[in-house]
Amino acid sequence: MEADRPTLTRRRVLAEALVLVDTEGTSALGVRRLAARLGVTPMALYNHVGGRQDLVDGLAETVLAKARLSPADRSPYETIVAQADALYRAYRAHPNVVPLIRLACGRGDEIAHPFLAVEQACRAAGPTADPVAIWISVNALAAGFAEYEAAGHAVGHDFETSFRSSVETLVRGLLPAARAPS
Repeated sequence: MEADRPTLTRRRVLAEALVLVDTEGTSALGVRRLAARLGVTPMALYNHVGGRQDLVDGLAETVLAKARLSPADRSPYETIVAQADALYRAYRAHPNVVPLIRLACGRGDEIAHPFLAVEQACRAAGPTADPVAIWISVNALAAGFAEYEAAGHAVGHDFETSFRSSVETLVRGLLPAARAPS
């Protein structure tokens, strides 16, 4: 190995895959293309990723790790809104990865964490709160806003304010007795 070439690790492979998808889109993601960018043979990547699906799962983990909430004392309403905001920021930073996240099959902590945060908040809200319906709605809203903005629609529009207003309205409608803090 050349002295100036960094060691190949899963983290490095996924970091380069993220740059590749961010700059060239999802169609550019492939083991051969990624190996060429890293200056290695495709077979060298298989020591760190098991193929394209593992790359997709790894990218989902990488992006969703950025949506991990820190522990805080929040109401169920505040938790769900905060998780939605965190998802939106992560998706907004990497909008080209959003379609790949939908294809992720991984069950790792980073992929599951946003849903589990919503599920826990729903449990705290009471038995009529449906965590799956709330998760699907919040996640779809975050992904849709990020993709719509990245596509160049409504240039100059304050997407963050619109997103926040939409999430708050959604959560109030889906979470029993949810009230925004006074």
